[in-house]
Amino acid sequence: MECKLCIEACLTHDLYWALGEVGIVEDLCIFCMPCVLNCLVDDCSHMRRKRPNGRVEEFGNPRDVVTLLHEINTKERGGRVKSRLEWARKIHSYVGYSFTRLSKTHKVCKGVDTLKKGGS
Repeated sequence: MECKLCIEACLTHDLYWALGEVGIVEDLCIFCMPCVLNCLVDDCSHMRRKRPNGRVEEFGNPRDVVTLLHEINTKERGGRVKSRLEWARKIHSYVGYSFTRLSKTHKVCKGVDTLKKGGS
């Protein structure tokens, strides 16, 4: 099949058609993933990359891409939540409030509760 959708979708123009298959210039590839997402045939454009932390990632069909992006985004979201939680704890410790963990999803601020009880 010579649809060449992946070649047209490539942002860095590192894919080419050679001898009935898609070739790739690996030095130019930035693993942006449109080639895999646009390809009609699974694993026609199969990509493999090694992250700086040593983890090897492979993707060759849209499902692999979505799974990989979900994992990456989940880690990034977790990092943002952790940094914001640390920031909130610093602010609350500066103001004089403290957080007590009641369950996995609920938090109560002791300082606010004592202010409400004392003000009534």
